[in-house]
Parts: sequence; structure tokens; C-alpha cells
Amino acid sequence: MRRLVVDACRALADLGARRIVLVTFHGAPLHAHALDAAVRFCRARQIRAIQPHNLLMRELMRVDGSAFAEGFDHIEDAEERAAMMRDMALDFHAGFGETSVALHYAPESVGPIYKTLPPCPPIAPDPPFVAAARAARAAGRTELAVELGFAARGRGWTNLRPFPGYTGRPHRATAEAGAYFARRIVELYEPATRAVFAGSEGPGPIMPWLVKATLGGLVPAASVPLTAVASFSG
Repeated sequence: MRRLVVDACRALADLGARRIVLVTFHGAPLHAHALDAAVRFCRARQIRAIQPHNLLMRELMRVDGSAFAEGFDHIEDAEERAAMMRDMALDFHAGFGETSVALHYAPESVGPIYKTLPPCPPIAPDPPFVAAARAARAAGRTELAVELGFAARGRGWTNLRPFPGYTGRPHRATAEAGAYFARRIVELYEPATRAVFAGSEGPGPIMPWLVKATLGGLVPAASVPLTAVASFSG
């Protein structure tokens, strides 16, 4: 994928493009690093490029759901609404947030099954990664601790059996909530994109250690041992 995206940017450069935005809504860290290779390719050729989704992933890793309360206004049950805001950081794949955004931008792409899906079962964060996050925080490696905590939740989700394939409560998704989240995302992306176009450096992908730990994606991220993470995260 890295080769394909770099080739696409090379073609844009040949056409005379001087500013490029690489748009995605897929949060897998290796996906982001593949796109980052294209950003670095552009930068080396004095083309100003940004992959703004990195900002959203950094927001999601430590999100406070109460800061997005308007997106949950339609949830009538106060207890359920509070739980959804509290667990917003766990809603990272095909759940309430992502389904709502899809209903806003491309409703025809969303099958009606989302309305009947039960909530994702509770996610128990992966204990070794939780311990690693605690150790990183104790060592003053705050950003690494946040990334390891996010990885602990992601691995806990993939360990669910039977595997649901989605997180959160997709049945609560609405186009109106999606419009709100879309607006908040644009508010996050716009100033950063303008800054890059003016000459600043854009946001990098999360989990840079994952590239080396997976040998550039040859090893599935879900099977990376914690010892490899420790080796490549310093």
C-alpha cells in the first residue's frame, strides 16, 4: 500500500500539485504509516502534504466523551448516554461514531443491519499491555503510555469470542449525530491543514514503534509480542 500511495503522489507531483491532503477514515496504525511515507515523499520534493486523520486518532486515544456531549443528545436514557460518553475511546471501529459519520456522508453505503446489532460485549484491555502502559507512565513516557493503553483496548477487542467485528453501539447511530461529529472533525483538521500549507510540519501517525515491531507490516500487528514493542519503543 505504501508503494501505491507514494506512486499516486508522484503522479500528482508530475501534474504540478503543490499541496496534497491524504484523506482516510481508517485508524489502523500501519495504514497511517503507509500514508505517512507519501507525506514524507512529498515533503522531500517541497510539496506541502498532510494526513489529518492522525489528529483524530490522537484525539480518540485519550478522548473525554463529555466534550462531545451534543453527539449523544438523542440517547434518551441518561444512564446509557453517560455510559456511551464514558466509553467513547472504545468506540473505534464500525460503532456508534463511525456508523453515524457514514450515515451523514454516504447513507447508501450503510446496510440496515446496523439497526439490529446488539451492543459490543464489554472489552477487557489486554493485561500485558496494561502493565506495559503503567510502566511507561511511571518512567515518564506519557505518550507511549497512552499508545500502549490504546493498544491494550484494541487487542482486548480482537480477543473477544465470538468476535463481533464492531465496537460500541452501532444501533444508536444517526445521520444527525454523524453531522455533528463531521463538523467537529473538520474543526480539528482545518487549522492543521492551513498550517501545513503555510509551511508547518503536520501531525505524525501514532505508534511509530509498530513499524519496526511488525517488520514494516510483514508481521500482523495483532500478533506482535510485547517484547518486540519494548525493543522498538526505547
